[in-house]
Amino acid sequence: MKKKKRTPVDRYIENLPEPQKSTLTRIKLILTNVIPEGIECISYGIPAIKLNGIVIGGFASAKTHCSYYPFSGSTLKTLKNRLQSFEQTKSALHFPHDKPLSKNIVKALITARLAEIRTKPRSEEANAIGAYILEQKPRYLKICRLLTKEINSTLPKAHSKLYHRFPVWFIGENAVVGFRVTAKKGVNLLFWNGQSLGESELKAVGKFWAAQIQFQEVSEINVKNLRRWINKASKDIWDFASLRKKI
Repeated sequence: MKKKKRTPVDRYIENLPEPQKSTLTRIKLILTNVIPEGIECISYGIPAIKLNGIVIGGFASAKTHCSYYPFSGSTLKTLKNRLQSFEQTKSALHFPHDKPLSKNIVKALITARLAEIRTKPRSEEANAIGAYILEQKPRYLKICRLLTKEINSTLPKAHSKLYHRFPVWFIGENAVVGFRVTAKKGVNLLFWNGQSLGESELKAVGKFWAAQIQFQEVSEINVKNLRRWINKASKDIWDFASLRKKI
């Protein structure tokens, strides 16, 4: 089995004494579990995790404590009632060397940070997708994460944003694929040119060429089929942008 490559974050933690090493290993594990799409990095000398190029959170060890950094001046203020028992500064939450933050606290910090990102300018809309996903119920959260992972890997040159309030991937000006969560029907995966793909599992929707498939459980997704649909959709793009300009 191929050995996993050590990251700069791994090396930072490995050089710490105990109990700091175990404590920050736990924090890193929580971060990567809550944001599996995130990428580990070192930002301003601090081990951190980023999503779509934006740092979401980080951690470090000091002489008398460990710290969690939300990389935002307002996240801790947003959660001030919940974090009253912790020592903190404007930019960091402190906790003892031997007592990691709970998963619930870390998740609350990440959720608050992503909620802030959603209110930022359109150029940062890709980060809003992460916030949209984290808002979903656990069963739908798993579906959204898998769809996002496969769409990003199959369409590396596409750009994504919230379009009509749900995640959509574009090639040029044209929408190719997106998904939306509804309370009754679960996760709807929509292809703008779906009717032209020749895939019987994709059902026609709307008055143009779109087609969709609905998922209630992540186990219902056939990844091989999903990749084929996405790949087909990227090669047979319906010029919806031109149609909109004519209307």
